[in-house]
Amino acid sequence: MSKKLIAFGLNGTLSVSREPVPEQMTKLIVRLAATYDICIITGETFSQCEQRLLARLRMNARAKQRVHILSTYGTCYHKYDSTQRKWIRCYAEDLTSDQKRHIVGVIIACAKELGLWSPRPYGASIDDRYSQITYSALGQDAPIQKKYLWAERHGAARKVLRRRVAARLAGYEVRLGGTTSLDVMRSGVNKLYGMKLFLGHSRLRAKDIIYISSRLGRGDSDYDLRELDMSFVEVGGYQDTAYVLEGILSVGTQQDKLQ
Repeated sequence: MSKKLIAFGLNGTLSVSREPVPEQMTKLIVRLAATYDICIITGETFSQCEQRLLARLRMNARAKQRVHILSTYGTCYHKYDSTQRKWIRCYAEDLTSDQKRHIVGVIIACAKELGLWSPRPYGASIDDRYSQITYSALGQDAPIQKKYLWAERHGAARKVLRRRVAARLAGYEVRLGGTTSLDVMRSGVNKLYGMKLFLGHSRLRAKDIIYISSRLGRGDSDYDLRELDMSFVEVGGYQDTAYVLEGILSVGTQQDKLQ
């Protein structure tokens, strides 16, 4: 296989939303890193990526250097520095303090107007992701089953919330994020923007990449990436991703035997 990098979304592709990446998946990623660079692009923060994925990867320093973390839609890029023995931030495009305060104020006001502001959330309702502000209707730490139930009951109202917040925030993108969340970032910032930013800082070309995601459908968070000349694999969930990775590894093994 001529590809050089395997890229993924995080939620739904490598694990259930907000949950740690399963051990089966981390083992497959470690095996992949022996041959390919690995890239994760997500709307979550780098610290959340650390908790859910990086802390669970059993890799040596050389393998870690092949892992690229593009957090908050790719506006923040971290990679491992073997000399300093830690993950370092290569670049970031953060919102200013005034911008963050304005966005948070609008979100809270609109959520309260629609009866979508929880007085007793599971953890913080507002998450400062540096280049992005995320509102979670039930709080960041809500149990996944409660999130699913909330989404079934309030799916239509969440769309109204998105439209109302967008109407009051000129110059910003407002998107439906995970099961219960709303993401706000500067206009034009999405995963396509983030991936282009990464490619501009690397020696890779889009055609060197296989992108695996459960969110490639029209309107989904990864849909815009189809503009790039990457190879795409759409999966139904993280269980499907495991089968795809086993297939990639199997092809690589067969090629090694033929050489």
